[in-house]
Amino acid sequence: MYKAPYFSVGIHALIPEAVPGVKTLGVTKDLVLYYDPAYLESIDEEDLAHDLIHEVLHVLHRHKDREEQMGVGATNGHKLFNLAADLAINSLMETMGIRVSKGVYPRDYGFPQHKTTEEYWELLKSQSEQQQQKMLDDAAAKSEKPSSKGAEEDCPGKDGIGNGGCGGVAGNPQDKELEDRLDAELGRHQSEQNIIQDQMQQELQAAIGRGTAPSQLQQCVRLSNRTAKIPWQQVLRQLVRKLMGQIEGGGDDFSIAFPSKRSYVRGIIRPGMIEQKMFPAFILDTSGSMGTEEIESAITETIDIVRNVGCSDAWFVQADTKVACAPRRVSLRDLKGEINIHGRGGTNFDAALKATDSLKPKPDIIFYLTDGDGGVSYVPKTPVVWVIVNNYVKTPPAPWGKTVFVERERQ
Repeated sequence: MYKAPYFSVGIHALIPEAVPGVKTLGVTKDLVLYYDPAYLESIDEEDLAHDLIHEVLHVLHRHKDREEQMGVGATNGHKLFNLAADLAINSLMETMGIRVSKGVYPRDYGFPQHKTTEEYWELLKSQSEQQQQKMLDDAAAKSEKPSSKGAEEDCPGKDGIGNGGCGGVAGNPQDKELEDRLDAELGRHQSEQNIIQDQMQQELQAAIGRGTAPSQLQQCVRLSNRTAKIPWQQVLRQLVRKLMGQIEGGGDDFSIAFPSKRSYVRGIIRPGMIEQKMFPAFILDTSGSMGTEEIESAITETIDIVRNVGCSDAWFVQADTKVACAPRRVSLRDLKGEINIHGRGGTNFDAALKATDSLKPKPDIIFYLTDGDGGVSYVPKTPVVWVIVNNYVKTPPAPWGKTVFVERERQ
């Protein structure tokens, strides 16, 4: 696992079960890893690691769920979907520098590289039945050919019947009864699977963000999170309006800057009643892990949203592990201009929150623009909105406050 440690969570979550006679290994829908002890004895450690990565990629891609959603029912349909899944995974693994020893690849069938399972499924379906059978036979023959290491990544078919793919989550029909039995006896509950998927997503996203995992693995994350997303700007806008309403609902105030209209009649200048407006504070995380594109987007969008509810100025604080320079009161218009960044060290939120909490005049709300990668123990008296940028781990930095995740715009 030295090549891809970010798969460790998924591999350790599998429940191993010896099943002599299956001549390979596979993963069931409920994450039981069944294997033939004789097969494991025939391969070396590196090939076994590749096998496990292959199986975890099936899990990450949720191939069994996607197969069911597509209504793949016939035996040949199962085989074709299994082959399509293996074409997608082996193509992806090759870009990671992991060459499967007896795997099937898109080029073997004249298909383009780096398509999704569904796209390969459509390409396979577009062939005639005679061509489909030939593809399955070719994949079976390839899986049965000995390799230089005597191993194979895509696993021979069960009971010696090769179909170019392994069993388990890809839906190999030869093992349906076996997999159902293993799931009933040993499989993980769906709630456990959801937690494991979330953990795998976090590990993978973090590795991609650090540059220690290939960017091509982003497709695993996108395919595993196909849920409708509300634009983060809309979420932030609704949140600000709600908080603004709470602030204004706290009561009005008097100001000599806006004299009472009756003052002019009476000849005595008296302060007039004004509505209380939001006075925010912006804390910019200037630690070295912060990027620039997302920071610029977050600052611009957040300031525009705040200005649209009547705010004109704010406190501005820069901090990494400590406050980098004295907090200053700025015009929101000026804050959208060029900013001289101070700091670029590590990240700890306590110093900035303590300093902002003690400012005079006291801000009504704190917008903390950060990648969220830092420690916090101080709970401020002032409400906090965490505006999280440049972070692939969707975990709030603290159990209190409101959190908005800035999404990079995709072209």
